[in-house]
Amino acid sequence: MKVVVLDQVVERHRPLMTILAEKRHTHVFCAQTAKFMEEVDFGAPDRVLMDVPSWRHGAHIYKYFELGRKLEEIPIVFYNAPVGFVSIRGRRRHELDRVLPENSGMELLAEAID
Repeated sequence: MKVVVLDQVVERHRPLMTILAEKRHTHVFCAQTAKFMEEVDFGAPDRVLMDVPSWRHGAHIYKYFELGRKLEEIPIVFYNAPVGFVSIRGRRRHELDRVLPENSGMELLAEAID
């Protein structure tokens, strides 16, 4: 499975990379808005791991390019989500989406990937 990770906190990349490698998933890390948009448009991901604060940092650009709509068919694991978070604006919730609250930890994130 190809997994695209949106997370601007570089310190989380290595633990996530280890988890994804152990599960034998190919993965691409995106710490910047342009890279994430490119991967969604041309990378054909099977799953997205999304740090909600990282999404919100580039939300105005994503909204302009209607990225939420492009993500509708891709299951997303949202992590570091605030209380009451369901999905991103402009995107219908996918039946395989998972929402993990802030500070859930890497173990819970690892379980949510598959």
